[in-house]
Amino acid sequence: MKYIAYWELDPQNIDAAMEKVNQITQTLDQSPNKFGKILYPHSLLEIGYTGFTIIDAQDPSALGSILVMASPEVTINFVPIYDA
Repeated sequence: MKYIAYWELDPQNIDAAMEKVNQITQTLDQSPNKFGKILYPHSLLEIGYTGFTIIDAQDPSALGSILVMASPEVTINFVPIYDA
């Protein structure tokens, strides 16, 4: 299933947050079957330190693993994309 991952970086700890984003990206690139595949790269919105990524994750529990990796420097909300 595809998900939009809306994320927000902690502005008080921006260096650590960016490092977390890089670690998560590397993990997804190295293990797409385990954690999900990035379908659309990280895109920064003009609202503070927020952005989104589109991920295809066959196992929803993989999303929980991503949340654990990101916390506490990056907050992520996953929204499922349903085919019409």
